[in-house]
Amino acid sequence: MEIGKPAAFYPLRVMGGFVYVPYEKTDLDLVFRGNQDDMDKIIEYWHLIKSPKYYKTKSLQENLQEMYDDLQYWPKPMLTNKVVKALHLEYENEDR
Repeated sequence: MEIGKPAAFYPLRVMGGFVYVPYEKTDLDLVFRGNQDDMDKIIEYWHLIKSPKYYKTKSLQENLQEMYDDLQYWPKPMLTNKVVKALHLEYENEDR
């Protein structure tokens, strides 16, 4: 497992925030851990790749293909220590 390791990603906008799409396949989620200055760098990169949006009604591949179709090339993914791989634990409530 590589929990806590930074990952190369593309930021795609969703209602109220960003989805961090990993460049390489991973079973872990990508989460942002930083302040507004760190987020400003991600937003700047997001504008650089023409502000792609993530549509929940489309698959991950369709969302990435839409970004490619808009740019006509695959941009170099972003790498920052503020977006890391994380494992979200699921808990079950024990009925007593």
